[in-house]
Amino acid sequence: IAVDIGSDHGRRIVVELVQSADVFVTNVRPDSLERAGLDYPSLRDVNPRLVYAQVTGFGLEGPDADRPGFDISAYWARSGMAHLHTPENGTPPIMRGGMGDHPTGLALAGGVAAALFHRERTGEGQMVSTSLYRQGVYTLGYDLSLVSSWGRCAPVTDHATAPSPTANSYRTRDGR
Repeated sequence: IAVDIGSDHGRRIVVELVQSADVFVTNVRPDSLERAGLDYPSLRDVNPRLVYAQVTGFGLEGPDADRPGFDISAYWARSGMAHLHTPENGTPPIMRGGMGDHPTGLALAGGVAAALFHRERTGEGQMVSTSLYRQGVYTLGYDLSLVSSWGRCAPVTDHATAPSPTANSYRTRDGR
């Protein structure tokens, strides 16, 4: 349900729904939720069994915690994903829509499932969160490990220099 959380009426609607809800999912910036009284501590007081699930652009801590984040800015650019896919002296390839949104949503869904399992066992709700930036960094885990362990970056490959013919793509006879 979409409501204007900036209004008293909107806040009352959300609080009324949360009283009997299992899960509250939001992608609203943390400072806005706090101002509206819809942050985790406030809603936990309304329903201690609530699973509060929050997605942000850049996480809940740090200088960018309250900045808006989008797939292109947080997942693609800030995480280093664009750089990883850019050939030397080239321009970054165009990112497909939802590249970061989809895995970030799946990560949050996994967190919600785990929190619901925990609640079944303990009766306690909890907060789970992830961010587009965090998911981008997780996706680049192999590359980050290579840099931190060996001080080198994985090469950007093109079709002609792919390390394995089974991990490449080829144009078919009909031009596809």
